[in-house]
Amino acid sequence: TLDRPPLAWVGLFRKRLELDASAWSSVHDAWAALLLGLRAPPHHPPSLDKLRDSLVRDANGVQRPVTIAIAGVGGGKGPVAAWVVRLREFLEQLLRDGVFSDGR
Repeated sequence: TLDRPPLAWVGLFRKRLELDASAWSSVHDAWAALLLGLRAPPHHPPSLDKLRDSLVRDANGVQRPVTIAIAGVGGGKGPVAAWVVRLREFLEQLLRDGVFSDGR
């Protein structure tokens, strides 16, 4: 028998990547932290298109499904905060467009 409802077990397999933006002073720092957190290949460029490709192909050390949580963005101003918003919008659009057609 299961100690938890079946849907609760599904959540155990989703990875959660938690990033702290409080020390990021540039978008370059943000990209570096994201790619390091995803354990992307060393040659992975800081590009949303390349990020999409690597996520679809499961080319990173951390594979889908993954939740990316970014804390410490502060008041939401400046280039780092704008990058976080753009990243969120980009990933949400990929989900809406069905890019991850395997459901992960």
